[in-house]
Amino acid sequence: MNITVFSREATSKEGRKFHTYFGRLTKTDGDEVSVNLKFRKACGEPDGNKCPMNIIVDKAHANYTEKEEEYTTAEGEQKTALKRTLWINEWTEGEPYMDKSLDAFVD
Repeated sequence: MNITVFSREATSKEGRKFHTYFGRLTKTDGDEVSVNLKFRKACGEPDGNKCPMNIIVDKAHANYTEKEEEYTTAEGEQKTALKRTLWINEWTEGEPYMDKSLDAFVD
């Protein structure tokens, strides 16, 4: 699978900075879903400062989980969200990421 990895920098309660990773997976029916990407320590994680970047993951070296989580909105409403996570055990760097979001516009 080819996955474009995006990164966001966050800060822990202790003040330590770290990166969280997310991307999109395409289902066999063509639907795309957003997923959190978690990298096992043994395989290492991408350099968050170089994201977005493309990686290649063999399905045999990853597993996918879905979990419903409840949360409360700012207005006090109870809601449920589906949290999707792809756990990655092994990956390699893919082709360089090319941003095509402005291709439909004239220079």
